[in-house]
Amino acid sequence: MKVIKKQREILNDLIGKKNLLAVGVNNYSNNEFGNLNKACNDAETIFYTFKNVLNLNLDISKSKLLLSNDTKSDATRENILYQLKRIVSETEYEENIVFYFSGHGHK
Repeated sequence: MKVIKKQREILNDLIGKKNLLAVGVNNYSNNEFGNLNKACNDAETIFYTFKNVLNLNLDISKSKLLLSNDTKSDATRENILYQLKRIVSETEYEENIVFYFSGHGHK
């Protein structure tokens, strides 16, 4: 086990920590866009995959999952921009930022 741990530490040092912002938007207040069924599920799947697969090297303390569905509404434009700025400001030089968005696209 000690050899495997050492190999993982070396790999993590090479690829750097990942800071993830995963956003899923099912519900839209704007009538131009219909609501979606699976966008939040997609964002949750990405977030928990990064969290649970050690080789993906997620820094959970800097990462965030934002959802807009029937039970949550924290994936607002303002909150997404706020969390992006926060993650950028907290990310060290050797770390990586991963942004995942699932929802409608628009210009």
